[in-house]
Amino acid sequence: MKENTIENDILQYLNYMGGTFWRTHDAKHRPCTIGVPDIVGVRDGRFVAVEVKRPGCKATVAQDAFMVRLKGCGALAIIATSVADVQEAMKK
Repeated sequence: MKENTIENDILQYLNYMGGTFWRTHDAKHRPCTIGVPDIVGVRDGRFVAVEVKRPGCKATVAQDAFMVRLKGCGALAIIATSVADVQEAMKK
């Protein structure tokens, strides 16, 4: 399964569950900060960030470091390979 397909599924799920979520980039416009997660948003007053990966793939060092920084600020930072990963993390 393509990473873009997983990203679309996760984004659709998050917006269905409530809150506001959006992609941080598209094929033509990349974020200027290395490691920025694919999807960000707010739900129930909490900042949520999701780095999407295909199953078996891992986040880069820069992506991991950015997620650690976000967690340090109180955000829910998730590295996900599926909607199920996001569902599980949102329960916590």
